[in-house]
Amino acid sequence: MFCRIEVPTLEVQVSGHGQRRHHRRRRHQVHAALGPVYAAMRDAFRRRVRVPVSAPLGGFDTCYNVTVRVPSVALALSGGPAVTLPEENVMIHSSSGSVTCLAMAAGPLDGVNAGLNVLASMQQQNHRVLFDVANRRVGFSCEFCTT
Repeated sequence: MFCRIEVPTLEVQVSGHGQRRHHRRRRHQVHAALGPVYAAMRDAFRRRVRVPVSAPLGGFDTCYNVTVRVPSVALALSGGPAVTLPEENVMIHSSSGSVTCLAMAAGPLDGVNAGLNVLASMQQQNHRVLFDVANRRVGFSCEFCTT
């Protein structure tokens, strides 16, 4: 069962070309979204988990030191597809294995990366991202990656 999150329209001033940007990046490990977008998603995620969060770990503010039932997370692009992420693309585990965190974080609201949303390598694992440049479309397909 999905919970659709309505995010209010945001006006973001960005240096350079003055555009809001979405970037698919393999160097980043976790998804980074504009602060208000991330906060809406994080808050909805926490409501669905219904377990108190533990102390933050590194840059992650939604962590649990107990086993939780992870709700479905789907990333929907405006006018385009939605890709449902499996649990291993949503949660990251501490090196000790005792803490599990939501593998997403808030991106900066100012500076050179302001307005940049990053769909990172952890969320892309086992997904093929298809770009139809001529028609200005993007698509996703599930594909098990062995390397």
